[in-house]
Amino acid sequence: MKKKILVIAISSLFMSSFAQSATIYKKANGDRLDIYGGAEIGGTIVTKRDKSPFGDKSKSYVDDSFGTIGIKGQTNKFYAKLEIDAERTDWTYENNFRLVIDKAYVGYFLTDKQTVEFGRTDTAYDHYDAFGDFSNQLADEVSEAGDQDNTIKYRGEFGDLKVGISYSAKGWDFEQDAQSIYDENGVFLKKRGSYITDSREGEVINGYAGYFTNNLTVIAAAETVHNRGELYSLHGKYKINKFAIGGFTSYSDRDGVNKNSMTYVLSGSYDITSQLTGYVVGNVYDDDNNDKDDQHVVIGTQYMYAKNVKLVAEAAMGGNTGTLGYLKAYYWF
Repeated sequence: MKKKILVIAISSLFMSSFAQSATIYKKANGDRLDIYGGAEIGGTIVTKRDKSPFGDKSKSYVDDSFGTIGIKGQTNKFYAKLEIDAERTDWTYENNFRLVIDKAYVGYFLTDKQTVEFGRTDTAYDHYDAFGDFSNQLADEVSEAGDQDNTIKYRGEFGDLKVGISYSAKGWDFEQDAQSIYDENGVFLKKRGSYITDSREGEVINGYAGYFTNNLTVIAAAETVHNRGELYSLHGKYKINKFAIGGFTSYSDRDGVNKNSMTYVLSGSYDITSQLTGYVVGNVYDDDNNDKDDQHVVIGTQYMYAKNVKLVAEAAMGGNTGTLGYLKAYYWF
């Protein structure tokens, strides 16, 4: 899902002159150590439990509350980050509460606008996989690798051009006792159970290239997973005054539930006030298994109570899962 919304918000604030974070120490030469974190409290309301997109079909309300706390430091051109997440595993049958290491890496500034990182960190693609989708939770997503172990990543900015590429070796955290789930024809669907962390893809190479201006952004991204297939997407956003339009299209030939599938997402938003925004997102999912095709619309609103507090309400209608509601409060520091 989109638990990364909070993480991206925290990272953006944190990287912007370490805004909102609590400074443990700061030296005149720029060396510093900061602590940061946040929480998102809420979940999804399911109107038709037999069609629930979650593992546990008995629940009308699925709590996917999430919290994170981290520490980040910089010495000269080196920096490092350790981040721990507490979350509901709402994608499993159990929806258990778990505590995981989400980030643990060391980075180096090659220049002011070029970095390289190594460790457990976001893959390059993960930074922009939801770009063009204005919703917070209920729209379709690009199913690329997220945080991965043993990842080396480069990111750079060259004027209006931003690029990134990463390679991840096979992770160490796959839950060996997870139970495989198959359909009536014996086709693998997914793993029932949990992961010690989210590094579930194995050996991954992915990257992106994007053109960024104040009003227009266009991004192309791709990923390959060893012995499982490829994933491609094209994202865009255009903003003029109080209106914005965005979206993405992605293609996956990944083995598993997304084999030979296309996803189309189109978003529109309007700034009702300086703090309140309304949005509509159309979604189309199409693959070789016609029974899994889906179309739905998301209508929502978000209220920025403060630059580090966001309140969200949205609903998804017309899809295979019935009407879904989503309510959540986000806070970060």
